[in-house]
Amino acid sequence: MDLTQSERDGILVVELHETRLESANADSFKTRLLESITGGHERIALDLSRLDFLDSSGLAALISGLKALQGKGEIVLCGVQEKIMKIFRITKLDRGVFRFFPDTEIAAAALSE
Repeated sequence: MDLTQSERDGILVVELHETRLESANADSFKTRLLESITGGHERIALDLSRLDFLDSSGLAALISGLKALQGKGEIVLCGVQEKIMKIFRITKLDRGVFRFFPDTEIAAAALSE
């Protein structure tokens, strides 16, 4: 799983450098996400701007991150392309489950409030 992580004012910013989040790499992504959460990160901005394919395994990995937070933090999604956004709408994960932002700077500011 190709991704980079950086911290901005207590916000973990994760930039996914993959075009697909699917069964082939979702477990690796989930492991890295859960390691970050167990390491103490509770406010996470995921940059998904390069993503052009997302399957149920990828969605499950994202939801696993939310469950690991146990309501003590938030994962927000950034730069989501329209075709990926449709998946979030169809699954209704855009309604109170995830917040969406155009980029990581705006997301980090919102998480800092």
